[in-house]
Amino acid sequence: MFPANFIKKLNWQRIEKSREIRFKIAKKMWKPTTKQVSLTKLQKSKSILVWGGGGIGDAIVISGFVKVLTDNGFEVSVIASERNCFFFNKMKILKRIFIIHEERYVSSRELLKIYGKQKFDLLIVLYGKDSFIEAYALLKFYKILNISYIMGFDDSLGLYDVSINYMGTGVNRKMDKHFSKRFDYLLAQLGITEYNLSYCIDIPQKYIDETRSFLDLFKNKKIICLNPFSSTDFRDFSLEQIKKILNYLDSKKDVKVILVGTQKQLCLLKKYELPKTAIVSPFADFLYVAGIVKFADLVISTDTSIVHLANAYNKKLICVYNNRILDYGEQNNIVWGPNYKRAIQLFTKDNKGTQDGDYIRNFDVKEMYEYIDRDISI
Repeated sequence: MFPANFIKKLNWQRIEKSREIRFKIAKKMWKPTTKQVSLTKLQKSKSILVWGGGGIGDAIVISGFVKVLTDNGFEVSVIASERNCFFFNKMKILKRIFIIHEERYVSSRELLKIYGKQKFDLLIVLYGKDSFIEAYALLKFYKILNISYIMGFDDSLGLYDVSINYMGTGVNRKMDKHFSKRFDYLLAQLGITEYNLSYCIDIPQKYIDETRSFLDLFKNKKIICLNPFSSTDFRDFSLEQIKKILNYLDSKKDVKVILVGTQKQLCLLKKYELPKTAIVSPFADFLYVAGIVKFADLVISTDTSIVHLANAYNKKLICVYNNRILDYGEQNNIVWGPNYKRAIQLFTKDNKGTQDGDYIRNFDVKEMYEYIDRDISI
């Protein structure tokens, strides 16, 4: 009998090998070679497709780049993920949204029927594509959307017609750049030298009006938006930490704390008696949460998309990060950090150096108190 872990490892190797073979066949059929593209030809592109997969936070950060492109006369569409397509769908400046998930279940022929005949001058890939499954998805979109050129970073699979050396190699390998720095390199290739990379949030007026009506119940109070949860328990505050933060805020004058999160997370909070200064948000929809952040005087959050929302509205922010290490060895604290002056970024102390990072539940929330005092007194 073979150990279960050994069989599992063999099965994973078999799956990965089949993905590699599928990718190589697709590449040979659809994009056997890269093209030589001059800067002059690249800068004459009119229609641009941006690979905007990932989560909601990714979409918020990418939104600033998309706006710069449209402000400079480019016609921009986005390939979105299932998780963030709703955000891109609200961006009026985009021409069209394509969704990544469909490539997993639908053949190229069927996708062509869904999307119809398309033509794009340039596909911009913002992420590394060393994964065979993601590279195959990219090739499928390249084929069905009739894309002329692909531009991306640190090409290791021979896919990009324009490959930008971003991370570097060996001792020169750089891990200390915020994700938005990628946009500087891309915009330089497109001949754009003057721009403002502020994030672009399009919230329909309905959400703004309903959020404002809710917050009007607490006139003359300083609104504090507290987001204690994320998409993983590694980055969640514990209930004990939440209580400590709320009790500390309860000692302050004229504040109202709005707890935000998903429907499931908010239901969990409703089970507990909260201080009189705190209330669980009646809204779970992300666009309502965006409205609360927009009108808040202070945002307190773990490492989630709320951090990037706070950046978009230039809000005073206190956030806690847990030293995650990303796929290529980069520090998540930097790559996906808040990246603006009004943010206070605090860190866990365990420094495990893993992709999950430390447990935020071990963070001493008392480290926040001096910043809370400062931010609500201004």
